[in-house]
Amino acid sequence: MLHLQGEQEGRDGVSGMRENDDHTEDQYFAHMANIRDILGRWKADEISARQKRSLIAAENARYYGDGTPLALPPRSADGMAEILADATGIPLEAAALALAGRRRANWEAAHATTAGDARAIYEAGMKTYAAVVRSGMPQPRLPAGSR
Repeated sequence: MLHLQGEQEGRDGVSGMRENDDHTEDQYFAHMANIRDILGRWKADEISARQKRSLIAAENARYYGDGTPLALPPRSADGMAEILADATGIPLEAAALALAGRRRANWEAAHATTAGDARAIYEAGMKTYAAVVRSGMPQPRLPAGSR
């Protein structure tokens, strides 16, 4: 069983609620139970990861009610591009482009006539994939005057 911080402890005096949370402890536990139910449905393969993220974002928006979702709902039909974009911080379009290039290279390598050709096509595709991902990643900012 999934155990969320504060779920059981709060009933014994230790809560996972944020100090600045204006909700009652019962409201907090109901919110956490809703999230636990969503996660349970996902673990039981009743809903996809995309649906899970969307439902949790909606639950957070309902609970916090300030109009600022804590998680963004899915943005495209390609779940892998969404995950890559979220994990690396690159734009969704760059993630989709990188994955399309990688998938194309895999397909072409699978249909190559020789093992050497397949390896060369695959390696070129992986280099392109890595270059696109790298180029889309946010660049670190240096403190003012450190150049």
